[in-house]
Order: sequence, then C-alpha cells, then structure tokens
Amino acid sequence: MQTVPVEIILVDSGSTDDTLQIAAESGCRILHYPKGQPFNYSKALNIGFAEAQTPYVLCFSSHSEFLRKDSLEALVRNLEFFKACCAYCNHQDSAFSSAQDPSCLVETIYLDNFDGFNGLQSPAGLVRRDLWLAHPFDETL
Repeated sequence: MQTVPVEIILVDSGSTDDTLQIAAESGCRILHYPKGQPFNYSKALNIGFAEAQTPYVLCFSSHSEFLRKDSLEALVRNLEFFKACCAYCNHQDSAFSSAQDPSCLVETIYLDNFDGFNGLQSPAGLVRRDLWLAHPFDETL
C-alpha cells in the first residue's frame, strides 16, 4: 500500500474514451491541454507541474503501472538518500531496490549540473518540484 500522500493530476489532450470519467471518479484533478495547439510533451508536463502542490512530482505515462505497491515510496526513499533531483523506474519497475543498492536506477542529477536534457527518460520518473521551478521542461524540444 502506498503511504506517500498523493495528489493526482491528469493533463488531458483530448481523450475520446472513458478516461476523463474514470479519472474524475478516482479523485483526479483534470487539467486540459490547450485546444487547437499541437501536442508538446514538455508543455503537458509544465501544465501539470505548475498545478502540483507537492515537493516531488511523479511523471507517470498513461500506459504504465507500478508492479509493486510500494514503488512510489522506493522512488522517494532513493531520491532522498542520494540527494538526487530525480529518480526513475525502468520498464521492469526496479525502483524497489533498497536505497543502498547500487543497482537501483537513480540518476545523480543535482541543481548545479541539471541542463534540461539530462534526467527524465522513463515512463515513471519522480522529480523535485523545486528543480522544475528553476528549470521548467523546454517546450521548444
């Protein structure tokens, strides 16, 4: 069971199935990507990050799922242990490794070496919101 307090924000870019109904019934805050604009993943992330009220934000792809109930806690634990700016799971959900386990996929990116290109490359990446405030996702990419 997840014990980290969560706020779920969905940035919708024009769903035509039952996504919005399911999200609303699950307590998600639904934000809408600007109509008529071509989709830009960085812009969608910036919309969600701007509304988030938590110190960490999990970017989680709609086609993904955690394989373990405590994956979010493992991501937070690893991010804090390594004092990193982001932590992520690979496609096998390896964030469950202990914080001391060198096989854990935590990229050591810090405020002084974050360049906007290194870091988030996973369907499940946890990012420090203060880092995003200083360096939002580049919408020109």
